[in-house]
Amino acid sequence: MAFTESIDVPALLDHERIGSFRIELLVLCFMVLVMDGYDVLVIGNLGPSLAQSLRIARPALGPVFSAGIFGLALGALFFGPLADWLGRRRMIIASTVFFGICTLLTARATSVHSLLVLRFATGLGLGGAFPNAIALMSEFAPQRVRYTLVTLMQAGFAAGGLLSGVIVSWLIDAYGWRTVLYIGGVVPLLLAPLLVARLPESIRFLVIKGARAETIGAVLSRAVPGIQVTSDTAFVVREENRRGVPMLHLFREGRAVGTALLWLAAMANILALTFLLFWLPTLINSTGIALRLAVWSTVAYQVGSIVGAVLLGRLVDLRGTYRVLPINFVVGAVIVSLLGLTGSSLPLIVALSLGVGFCTGGGQVGLNALPGTYYPTYIRSTGVGWALGVGRFGAVISGLLGTLLLSWRWSLPMIFIVDGFFVLCAAAAVFLMGLSLPRPTPAVPVAVPPGN
Repeated sequence: MAFTESIDVPALLDHERIGSFRIELLVLCFMVLVMDGYDVLVIGNLGPSLAQSLRIARPALGPVFSAGIFGLALGALFFGPLADWLGRRRMIIASTVFFGICTLLTARATSVHSLLVLRFATGLGLGGAFPNAIALMSEFAPQRVRYTLVTLMQAGFAAGGLLSGVIVSWLIDAYGWRTVLYIGGVVPLLLAPLLVARLPESIRFLVIKGARAETIGAVLSRAVPGIQVTSDTAFVVREENRRGVPMLHLFREGRAVGTALLWLAAMANILALTFLLFWLPTLINSTGIALRLAVWSTVAYQVGSIVGAVLLGRLVDLRGTYRVLPINFVVGAVIVSLLGLTGSSLPLIVALSLGVGFCTGGGQVGLNALPGTYYPTYIRSTGVGWALGVGRFGAVISGLLGTLLLSWRWSLPMIFIVDGFFVLCAAAAVFLMGLSLPRPTPAVPVAVPPGN
């Protein structure tokens, strides 16, 4: 089919079938997030080996873990806006290369100080890859399955975390912790040439930035097989577009309340789920259940998170974000609160942990995808990056919260009720966000004219 006047790019992409192009894009972004998840979570699995090899006390690893979290947060805050200027593709590739190199350097660390610096640097790269992968997938996915594809892609992060545990269990005794980190550094660097060759730039981004028509047409011909464009073809994106500092636009055009509520939801839910990941085995062990059995609660949690991510993504596409996610988080708050009343019944604990993972872990994947649909193209990476970055600070608070509640000798039921309260806060924030959606801003046709 030949176009001689103009192509409405979003409308064309929304009506296309998924096809081999989007499957390839999904696989490439999934692979990036697998290594992202591997390098984020592997350091926790290596903790005992690091302490023994470098002859440092285990508590001294706490700042190392925190440095990585701060790096993740700052990376998301910085590289999101940068991608709205330079492009999603460049930032994904650059972030992947950067965290690969930093992970390789971490394998040569000789002290807790070098570990701290290198984990912070690694976190910067890791924090840059995640939001831009979400933004890129959101901009190519048809609206009818957008959440489904974005949440499927995010499952790569959980898969990478599981892979890190498997690799550590296989290699740590025979080859040591440095080999595990070498793998985490080499694989992203091997992946980078494939990304350079096959990862596309967002067509919407190219039009917004006024790229050459030949560049846009080359990507569009991959995304829509059989399409023909000529020198007379113009490319149009009919949506809001503004100049200036991207971060400030998150609070303009009626988005201020929605942005604040999104950040609150992300921080509250990440606080709740990180608290569970950090403290669940310890709290379950306090009921008299052996630690080797108590860890099954976290296994069940991770399984529930993966299942929840996939199913909730499909439900959101069918029923809508602001209907599905608030109900999901309300149910999650109830289940979290019930965990404190299970006593020493391991089967009940595992069953409830599965449900908690579905609602909080799976729900977080839905929250990660939300800014990709809430913000327009020109600030989409900024919106995703800042939501993820601000949310990460909830993980920092969760460690302090657990320490305080245990030092105050709160009962187990009360501890889980407090954690459930934060999940309830996430439910309220998303619900209110749905009520405060900004009025549609008149679409400004942004076009790349023929022959540009």
